[in-house]
Amino acid sequence: MAQEQEEEDSSVYTLEEAFTTVRFGKFQYMMMCYAGLGFIVEAAETMILSFIGPSLRSQWTLSPT
Repeated sequence: MAQEQEEEDSSVYTLEEAFTTVRFGKFQYMMMCYAGLGFIVEAAETMILSFIGPSLRSQWTLSPT
């Protein structure tokens, strides 16, 4: 029974152990940066559209639907 418990515990990794085992390197950092930039661009687009939308609706006399 104790041996089974040890086998189960050995298959559990902490986040730090997983990064050390997988070797979080340059490629992973670059992918994280690209994903972060994509998130920033998407958030900026949503923010810009929320500011521009009402003024364009009134200027172009668009209906709200």
